[in-house]
Formats: sequence, structure tokens, C-alpha cells
Amino acid sequence: MCLCMLFFCSHEFTCFYIVLELQG
Repeated sequence: MCLCMLFFCSHEFTCFYIVLELQG
């Protein structure tokens, strides 16, 4: 589970993508 899920519960892929963006 990623923190993004709290904001983007509709798309799991979106959450994963944002995590990659934050990590760089």
C-alpha cells in the first residue's frame, strides 16, 4: 500500500506512478 492510495483510490497505477515520481 502506498500513501498515494489515500488520494488516488480509483487507480492503483496512478499511485505507483506518483511514488516513482517522488523517488525520482
